[in-house]
Amino acid sequence: MYDTTALSYVSADFDHDRTVLIAGYETTATTLSWTLLEIARHPEMQTRLRDEIYEMEQKIQSRGDTEFTATDFENMPYLTAILKVGLSSNTGVTSSHL
Repeated sequence: MYDTTALSYVSADFDHDRTVLIAGYETTATTLSWTLLEIARHPEMQTRLRDEIYEMEQKIQSRGDTEFTATDFENMPYLTAILKVGLSSNTGVTSSHL
């Protein structure tokens, strides 16, 4: 006879990990989708954000780089504000998930 207790624990851990991974992916996608929808509904936000991105892009090119860095993103206050509001307003979790 084999002891299946250890196997059942491994199976339960795998199921839990898979659930957390999928739930994390879905909530992130949902939050991002709602944030993008809000930006699309407000053309003035799009314009201001686009201007901030273009301005940062010019700074990046003037220093001889072609890619944004984490510091570049941190130095974009309007983008940061939009992401913070999007994350706090659209958590992607509804009462049916609880």
